[in-house]
Amino acid sequence: MDLSDRRKLLSSFEEQFSGIPLVYFTSERKPPRLFSSQIALDVLPLFYKHIAKLKENKDKFDRICLFLCSNGGNLDAPWPIVSLLREYCKELYVIVPYKALSAATLIALGADKIVMTPLSQLSPVDPQGNFEKDGKKINIEVEDVLGFVDFAKDKIGLADQSSLTEVLKLISSEVHPTILGSVNRTYSLIRRLSENLLKTHMKNLNDEKRISQIVDNLTQKLFSHRHFINREEARNDVGFKDIVEYANDDQELIMNQMFDVYYNQLLEIENPFNPIKYLGKDNDLEQISVNRAIIETEKLTNIFKSELVIKRLKDAKQESIDVSIISSRWEIIS
Repeated sequence: MDLSDRRKLLSSFEEQFSGIPLVYFTSERKPPRLFSSQIALDVLPLFYKHIAKLKENKDKFDRICLFLCSNGGNLDAPWPIVSLLREYCKELYVIVPYKALSAATLIALGADKIVMTPLSQLSPVDPQGNFEKDGKKINIEVEDVLGFVDFAKDKIGLADQSSLTEVLKLISSEVHPTILGSVNRTYSLIRRLSENLLKTHMKNLNDEKRISQIVDNLTQKLFSHRHFINREEARNDVGFKDIVEYANDDQELIMNQMFDVYYNQLLEIENPFNPIKYLGKDNDLEQISVNRAIIETEKLTNIFKSELVIKRLKDAKQESIDVSIISSRWEIIS
C-alpha cells in the first residue's frame, strides 16, 4: 500500500476513533540484530514535528489516538512521550492492535483509554537485568529474586534472621550485588513511573487504591515478564476497568487493516529473512535497505531504516554468507 492509500486509511481511522491518529510501530523481525528496534527517546523530536504539522492553528486537539505496536524499549522514553502528547490533547487514547509490551505498556498507562481487540496484548512492567557470569550472558528478572526469597520464607519456612541471611548470601553468590542493586533501583523507578503515568488521568482521591492495585499487578503479581495480558484480564484482573475499552466491529476492522499494512507490508515482520535470495549466481555482494520502525500521521512519515550489506564469503573449505549493518537513520517522507 502506497503513501496516499495509507493516509486515506488514517482518515478512516480518525473517523472511527474521533481522534487524530499517530502511528508508532517498532519491528520485532528476526534476526533482531539486523531488523528489530525498540521504543527510544530519539522519537520525541519526531513526534513534536508531527504534531506541529497537524496543529493548523489549534492549541489542543480534542483527542490524540496513538496506534502503538512494540515489544518495548527504554524506560526513559514512556514518560516524555506521554507528557509531550498530553500537552497537545484533552484526551489521549492508546490503540493496541497486537503487542504493546513492557515500555509500550508503560505508555498505555498514561492513556485515558486503552482500546483493545481479542488479539491485543499488554505485559507486566517488572524490570529485567542482563549480566555476565563466567563469560556467559544471563538475564534476570526481579521476580526471580523475590520469588526465591518468598519460596524460602513461605514454602520452606525459613523465618529467623540467620537463615534469611544465608539465603541472601546464596543469591549474592549467583548474582553480583551491584546487579541486584541495579535491578532494585529499576524496580522502584518503574513503580513510581507507573504511578505517575496513571495519575496523569486518574486524578481523584478515590483513584489512589485502584492505582496501587494496577501497579502491584503489573510489577509483581503476574510473576513473569513474559506473561501476555489480554483485554479481559487487563480490565478485570489487573484493575484497568473502564480504562480498557473493547473495540467495536468497525474499529476492529480498521485496526486490523492498518496493522497488516504497518506490521506485514512496511516492516515485513512475518517475512523470514533469507540473504541468499538477494545474491545471484555471479553476484557476491548486495546492499539492501530495511525498515525497522515507523512513525506516521496524515501529514508526515518517518521510517527508521538500516542499510545492510550481504556478502558471499568463500574459502577452500566452504562458502558462507555475512550480513552487516553499514548505516541506520530516520528518514522523512512529507
